Amino acid sequence: MATKSSHAHQIANIPALRPVPHRSAIGAAPASVDRSAHPFAPVREQEIRTRAYYLYEERVRAGSHGDALSDWLRAESEVESAADHAIQSIIDGGARGRIGTGGSL
Repeated sequence: MATKSSHAHQIANIPALRPVPHRSAIGAAPASVDRSAHPFAPVREQEIRTRAYYLYEERVRAGSHGDALSDWLRAESEVESAADHAIQSIIDGGARGRIGTGGSL
């Protein structure tokens, strides 16, 4: 059975999941997306990392097969979906709050 640190090590060694260096660290804009440019990127990445670990624990307890990449991709999808839902709820709630108040939308 893998430990938390070995699972984190597996995730850290997946090339697509390694942090992209900040532009100032490499001198020019990287070819891939600079995730550090978004103010919530570190928080979102930690949420994904934490969710991936919990998915890993659930999978091991259930005796299911899988790997760190599958855990990460599922966690990423769940976190992004939850964030999109939260943003949409804020947008919808803000629009409803203005209806009938005499203000324009």
